[in-house]
Amino acid sequence: MQVLETERLSQELENPSQDGRFQALDGKDPSEEELVAKLSTLERLVRNKKEILLTKEISAKEIAIRIKQLESTSNNWKAATQSLLKDTNDYQGRVQERQRLRTAQKSEIR
Repeated sequence: MQVLETERLSQELENPSQDGRFQALDGKDPSEEELVAKLSTLERLVRNKKEILLTKEISAKEIAIRIKQLESTSNNWKAATQSLLKDTNDYQGRVQERQRLRTAQKSEIR
């Protein structure tokens, strides 16, 4: 009984002439002129986007070059600053040593 019911339902579903089996969509296919116009519009948009992308890539490359230059300059300044700090520390050490010597000499004189 269940097999017969399944068979009947299968044949009913496979029948393409059955009403309500499909739903007609509203609208129409565009004409060839409309398609050509749409295609040219889309091609123009793609060209514009490619130009924008190319401009951004060029800007990104220029920025990357400038960053490398700034990093190099920064590293040079860091090295110079470190050298100056080392010299300053050496001079401060010498000044402190001389102050200690003067203090020692003053205490010997008294």
